[in-house]
Amino acid sequence: MRADQPDTAAGGRARSRFAGEGLALLATVLWAGSFILARGLRNDVPPVALNFWRWAIASIVVVPFTLRQTMSNRTAVRRHWRYLVVASALGVTVYNTLVYVAGRTTAAVNLSLLAICTPIFIVVLARFYGGERIGWWRVLGIVLAVTGVVVLVSGGSVRRLASLEVRSGDLWMLAATMVFAVYSLLARRRPAELPLPAFVLCTFWLGTLFALPADLVERAVKGSFALTAPTVEGLLYVGLGASVVAFVAWNAAIDRVGAARPALIYYLIPVFTAVGGVLLLHEHVGLVEVGSMVLIVCGTAVGARGGGEPSRQG
Repeated sequence: MRADQPDTAAGGRARSRFAGEGLALLATVLWAGSFILARGLRNDVPPVALNFWRWAIASIVVVPFTLRQTMSNRTAVRRHWRYLVVASALGVTVYNTLVYVAGRTTAAVNLSLLAICTPIFIVVLARFYGGERIGWWRVLGIVLAVTGVVVLVSGGSVRRLASLEVRSGDLWMLAATMVFAVYSLLARRRPAELPLPAFVLCTFWLGTLFALPADLVERAVKGSFALTAPTVEGLLYVGLGASVVAFVAWNAAIDRVGAARPALIYYLIPVFTAVGGVLLLHEHVGLVEVGSMVLIVCGTAVGARGGGEPSRQG
């Protein structure tokens, strides 16, 4: 064995770790941009239309990369069609539509802060519906995160909290996060005979089809949105960047460095969203938002100690 082989192997591991962390960072930044767009396009593209066209674009793009394995496993797809229907409706149709509805009345940073509470909701659901034990670290994480959410939705005002005068967008996003927690539990229980490419293709296409009737109703009531350069660029971003590229980058990162490191990077989403919201949307980030950010990020990270990394589909 050559003397330089251990150094070479160590260098290879370091490069792989660096690449994995870079891919996780790329996915995180792209997802942060999605929350910024949800807010930025609120007056240009209706929420249902934004969700429908996002996944219509993503569904078309993934076909060349997923169709072969989907066809090879079509027996498993037929066997688990009920599972795929529920996962598609929750993870693609309902969750993302609620996010875009929320973006019409609350700041981008609020969207991202509430979104990263997903692991906390997963822990709670797993306890009550799966019988999983909640350790002290997770209890502490839940307390911190819930405190942060209360501070965020109340604006730090005891009077507002007492009168329940919270922003509707925060409540819509809270509902979206709960929906995504249920979806995440389903995704973790994906049947072993159903490979990831087949799962992606089926959920993307089914979720898009489920969103179509609501899009047609919204179009009949509100009319079509204008295809300006900003709206087209925004749709391409959420369809390609925040859906396909981020999804591939995230899973490639997990393949290289495991789930723990990407999960820690994922909790930086509110930071990136806050910076983007200030620079691009001129949103105000005050002491209340910063304080709630610290509580929620710390609470979610502590609650995920020893496992429970976030599961993302976009």
